[in-house]
Amino acid sequence: MEAVLRSSGATDVQVSADEAQRLKFWSGRKNAFPASGRISPDYMCMDSTIPRKHLATILLDIQQMEKKYGLRCANVFHAGDGNLHPLILFDANDPDQLQRCE
Repeated sequence: MEAVLRSSGATDVQVSADEAQRLKFWSGRKNAFPASGRISPDYMCMDSTIPRKHLATILLDIQQMEKKYGLRCANVFHAGDGNLHPLILFDANDPDQLQRCE
């Protein structure tokens, strides 16, 4: 996974060196969903599986969709097994944002 990320232009890749660091990384991953609730009143979670070698391309595609629809997206993923969970951030009380999200 590190090689895929670096070949796609990643400038900072951190790999856990021991069990304690792995658990710290995993804690951050597990808290990503609640953290998203602090920056947006609502989010729609997508669930996808992609080939790992296409992760960088997919993330760039998501970035383009953010611009197209004017909505932010938090990307949470298990990069090692290709699971990607884009969280589309929006306000469900704003009919325009809700429509763009859907």
